[in-house]
Amino acid sequence: MIDGVWKKLALLLTLVAFVVYANTLVNDFALDDYLVIKDNAFVAKGLGGIFDILTTPYHKGFNSAATELYRPLSLVVFAIVHQFFGAAPAVYHLVNVLVYAGCVVAFFLFLSRLFRRRRVVMPFVAALLFALHPIHTEVVANCKSLDELLCFLFCFSAMNMLLAYTERGRAVQLAGSAVLYLLAFLAKETAVTMLAIIPFVLLVYRNEDKKRTMTAIAAIVVMAGLALAMRYMVLSPYSTAATDISFIDNPLAGKHIPAATRMATAILILGKYLKLLLLPYPLICDYSYNSIPFADFGNIWVLLSLVTYMVLAVVCVLRLRRSRTDMYGFGILFYMVTLSLFTNILFLIGDNMAERFLFFPSVGICIVAALLVERLAQRDDMSALYRPRVLAILLPVCLAYAGIAVARNAEWKNNTTLYTADVQKAPEDSRLNFFVGNELSQTGDLRGGIAYMQKAVEIYPEYAAAHLELGRAAYDAKMPDVAEVHARKALELLPGNVTAANSLGATYLAKGRYDEAITIYEGVIRREPGNVLAHFNLGASYANKQQYAQALAALRATVMLDPAYGNYTPYEYMVRIYQKMGMPDSATVYEGVLRRVGRR
Repeated sequence: MIDGVWKKLALLLTLVAFVVYANTLVNDFALDDYLVIKDNAFVAKGLGGIFDILTTPYHKGFNSAATELYRPLSLVVFAIVHQFFGAAPAVYHLVNVLVYAGCVVAFFLFLSRLFRRRRVVMPFVAALLFALHPIHTEVVANCKSLDELLCFLFCFSAMNMLLAYTERGRAVQLAGSAVLYLLAFLAKETAVTMLAIIPFVLLVYRNEDKKRTMTAIAAIVVMAGLALAMRYMVLSPYSTAATDISFIDNPLAGKHIPAATRMATAILILGKYLKLLLLPYPLICDYSYNSIPFADFGNIWVLLSLVTYMVLAVVCVLRLRRSRTDMYGFGILFYMVTLSLFTNILFLIGDNMAERFLFFPSVGICIVAALLVERLAQRDDMSALYRPRVLAILLPVCLAYAGIAVARNAEWKNNTTLYTADVQKAPEDSRLNFFVGNELSQTGDLRGGIAYMQKAVEIYPEYAAAHLELGRAAYDAKMPDVAEVHARKALELLPGNVTAANSLGATYLAKGRYDEAITIYEGVIRREPGNVLAHFNLGASYANKQQYAQALAALRATVMLDPAYGNYTPYEYMVRIYQKMGMPDSATVYEGVLRRVGRR
């Protein structure tokens, strides 16, 4: 193979990846895109926010909550894009698609270099399947997942450069690979799994010069240590007591879940991962409670999953014992090592299941599938792919994968299209029902939104966020009894939460239970003196009780905090109160304020 042909194959793979994901360019933001781009204060600063991004936890620009994540690289890219293009979704989607194409090419070049360009069918088919696989739609279509894409791109670029270093021994190649691996770590912690993969690749496939091999491994270990040190230095000032993983995020973390049930369900999910890699449908953006019911070891699918993984482990060990360079063994090893972080077996993580967790592991499955195609082709020549028996398998798979991916990209158009599509596939997923309901209520369909959120709390009665939003939607829909029930439940589940308290107070005010409303709002103000809503509603409650002095005090506090609050509604209250008190001169003062702002 001459370099020109390899370049053409790389260009073809780039084109395939771009075409399959081109329809994401018309999409809006969805899911966590708002957290990391649109509503992120540091990203909104553009270049001026980069220092803050590099020196604070991942979510600091969105909220001040403590976090154990340090992933600055994708946020830096978002800040740069924001500096020049603002918050136009198309540009961020374009970045994702281009980086994904880079990932496909980096994977292809890695396999090509691993075999010193003596094999072409397997590297090309593996990269082609990787480019087309629909399991990657979440990572590419969700702008937030640039962290995953950059991690992959820099990990494989680092391995490519390390392979070059072991062949040529140039210091610049060693330094370049070290920097690339550091960047991968700064993109996402998933890079830690490469501490197992890279030494294996170098020791097994490139150990002719042992000094170079050990130097390369040492460089990677040092970069991992540096990344972890940077992470510690940034996060330690923000460290707090460890917080429990939310049940709605990862049901396996529920304290009431028996250990055997937790383990059996985790094994069941591993089986679902394999199923999605082979048959990627249906694809869902959320796998919260109760989309995957808890299972035990009497469940046939749990046992089948367990046996399958045991067989994979045995096959991997036996093939690598017979030949350390066996690529079937390497493919299985890559799959299992990179998936290990997300199994919820070694330790619990923030989600029980997510399709993005398969981005790295899918490499191993693509390698194994490509080896089978190579065997079917019977010769290592690109023309062998045109053989009828090869085309009969490869072409339908590629077309099906491409079709599923393009259709799935369209579902990622925005939150509404995504949630409404996915709740049909997982109708018992509590969080998906909440997402749909919340989205509908915020876009004006209160009754429709309430129905979905009611189902969410039927599935998971302790779902605090759903009760809170359901109470607010019911209040807006003039359903005060329903609003009170869910506002009460939200406050019960979130003691001291001012949003829940304000919501409950609003239902009391709407139902004329002014004393209870006053108690609620005074409690909110004690906890949060600057809460404008609480001051205003406290004033309204006192006004309705004709306790005008207390009402005026609360309303004055409201306009002190926010002079234009509620489009100057507090001033209208004060005008009416002074008129009822027989103080027309004072009423005239506030009428003058309303005239100046065009409200009279």
